[in-house]
Amino acid sequence: MPEERASQWCGECDKCLFVNLVLAPFLSRPALWDIFTREPLSDSARIEQLRTLVGLGAEHKPFECVGDPDESAVALTEVSHRDEWRDVTELDALAKELRTERELADLLEPQGPSRVPTNWLR
Repeated sequence: MPEERASQWCGECDKCLFVNLVLAPFLSRPALWDIFTREPLSDSARIEQLRTLVGLGAEHKPFECVGDPDESAVALTEVSHRDEWRDVTELDALAKELRTERELADLLEPQGPSRVPTNWLR
């Protein structure tokens, strides 16, 4: 119900971290700060959550309020190459662990009528 929703982003949950991550290739760091009023991508307390989102964690996140690990890994790789994020060394270190073969442009292509990636369809 709308009245039960938080009035702002918490910056700590998986959804906040994922949304921040996928917006980061498209928005400046100050613009993200204006939206979230915090910076989950530079918060060292979020590293294990981030590892899980990109598919390197011990758990696997459900495809509910976050994207799939491939989408997250591509976004993180893209963000790690941006000058404005160079001071967040954890992002670069995590990106070096990833073996992404896709590019950001690949994720922007339609995936068929459902828009669901084929690897998630049964």
